[in-house]
Amino acid sequence: MEEGEIPIQWTTDHRSLYVFRSVQEVARVSLLDLGTGRRTPWKELMPLDPAGSSMVLNVAMTPDGKSHIYSYGQVLSDLYLVEGLK
Repeated sequence: MEEGEIPIQWTTDHRSLYVFRSVQEVARVSLLDLGTGRRTPWKELMPLDPAGSSMVLNVAMTPDGKSHIYSYGQVLSDLYLVEGLK
């Protein structure tokens, strides 16, 4: 694994590991073969609504790799313009 990567889940044969780098706007999940060191891109995860989103925080998946979930940080705010105050 590279520095900063987080393991997500072993594959069903326990030969490879799904990994990602957290605290990024787009989480690039890779499949890392532990025997060869070969890294295969698997998915890029990002918020569906980019408004106020900052980074993918956590990723979880099933051992067969068919289903996954992820969470991300989002900060929304309102800006009000007030005129005529003294």
